[in-house]
Amino acid sequence: MVAQVDDPYSRRNEGMPPLKIGQFVEAEIEGKRLEKTIVIPHGSIYQGNEVVLVEQGKVQRKPVNALWSDAQQAVINKGLDDGDILVLTSVGSVTSGTPISAIIDGKKAERKRNKKGGVEEINF
Repeated sequence: MVAQVDDPYSRRNEGMPPLKIGQFVEAEIEGKRLEKTIVIPHGSIYQGNEVVLVEQGKVQRKPVNALWSDAQQAVINKGLDDGDILVLTSVGSVTSGTPISAIIDGKKAERKRNKKGGVEEINF
């Protein structure tokens, strides 16, 4: 968290001691809660806005929307669904449709679409 103190030397607030460089402070910061978001490793985003998923044993590239990112993480609010299997291993310039095996906790896994109502499940 980074915060800016508008008057750190208390030039406008008489009676308040000035802040010293490196001094710890206690503060309350107002913000808003982000709903329906997920934090993913920044390295799993390709070409600025695509991720690689495993779907039915094949690679699928899918666009996502990042609300915020830094060198380590990205906060995604659109493009990923519950049950998606996100590829975290660097795959380079792989194209959609390339066969792939996902290993989760030592077991082969893939996401399949159920023909009844489009319910998605992960099979091991």
